[in-house]
Amino acid sequence: MTEGDHQPVLLEEVAGLLAPRPEGVYVDCTVGPGGHSEEILRRSAPNGRLIGFDRDAETLAVAATRLAPFGQRVTLHHGDYRTMGEQEPGLSVDGILADLGLSSLQLDDPQRGFSFRHDGPLDMRYDRSSGEGAARLLNRASEDQLAVILRRYGQEPRARAIARAIVRQRGHEPLSSTGDLRRAVLDRNDRDELDRALRGGAHHDLRHDARRLVENGVTTQAEIDSVLGEY
Repeated sequence: MTEGDHQPVLLEEVAGLLAPRPEGVYVDCTVGPGGHSEEILRRSAPNGRLIGFDRDAETLAVAATRLAPFGQRVTLHHGDYRTMGEQEPGLSVDGILADLGLSSLQLDDPQRGFSFRHDGPLDMRYDRSSGEGAARLLNRASEDQLAVILRRYGQEPRARAIARAIVRQRGHEPLSSTGDLRRAVLDRNDRDELDRALRGGAHHDLRHDARRLVENGVTTQAEIDSVLGEY
């Protein structure tokens, strides 16, 4: 992943609404590859500051390279923006940007396991240095636990059927890849539709049920653990 691989969305609109000014202090809650942060720093020259947070170490490393020319005007933190009070105690800011959700870079990287488009490890973590990957969760949770997680955090109407299919599949062989999950949860008609979409070069319309856990909010390890403790 490089900074040239990603174009920030609504760059002019975001910068216009934030209206960065010299001496201002701005927070990018999900700095990603750093496109929005870079523009904020340009517009707040010469003394404006940018504090960025991201749970994804890979994209944060890209941002660090991209924003290096701004020197000490930039402070980057590997972690959740909700730790801002701990990381930057007493911080007073002039603007905050929160561009929440998955990025196309994460979806397009097979090693992250967020998409059915390419087979890869069934990981699905923003921060691969903490918590458990999706494969371990799917292979250890009971059918009841999986159904609750899919329904509560993924708003999946077929939660029970999908949980049952996962348990049935892992009874033959543990799930370790996105391909394993795809084969477990999609029936023949779904698989044919997905194959046609992927051959056409489009991002599939069928929703990766595990990915929806992330898209519908920041489902934390603590929240997952609480479900596992209920059953």
